[in-house]
Amino acid sequence: AAPPLRAGLQAPAGFSPAPARARGSSTAAARAATLPLFPDAAPATPRAPAYDRHTMLRHEVETLGFLLSAHPLEPYERAMRGHGVVAARDLDRHAGRRVTILGWHVTSKRVQTKRDEPMEFVTFEDTTGLVDATFFPRAYDRFCHLLTSTRPFLLTGRVEEDDGVCTLNVESVERLGAAGVAFAEKGSVE
Repeated sequence: AAPPLRAGLQAPAGFSPAPARARGSSTAAARAATLPLFPDAAPATPRAPAYDRHTMLRHEVETLGFLLSAHPLEPYERAMRGHGVVAARDLDRHAGRRVTILGWHVTSKRVQTKRDEPMEFVTFEDTTGLVDATFFPRAYDRFCHLLTSTRPFLLTGRVEEDDGVCTLNVESVERLGAAGVAFAEKGSVE
């Protein structure tokens, strides 16, 4: 049965009323009135330009709380250039010398000395490798409360080599802040 047009009238099968034309409307407007409400193809989405690297890293830290697409020390390495910071891969060249390294806390092991004093073996990393650091009792008492795996550190100490393995005997620690600037929680064992 055909749909009713008015009470008592029936439209013939296949009949479709033409869209109403407003007085003075153009042919284009009349065609637009017959276009489907939802076209078959989605319109092209505009492409936003990619963020520069610095902005992307800043957004990662703001959103996630950590860097996802870069090593966490990358921003600090640029700030430390020219300040005498030694890379982990070059530590063996400095055996017997006092050096400063930039490191991120990876793992640690607390032990007791023969005199039952606490000390700690801590592994730090930079973008070139790992550094094993030793916090003997005096250094442990002064600095181990500062250590965390959520921020970088500048560590100064003497490089010791034993059977081809280098370790850093820590003498001072500086905890770096968000901008790569040392906080006030720094000091020296000396």
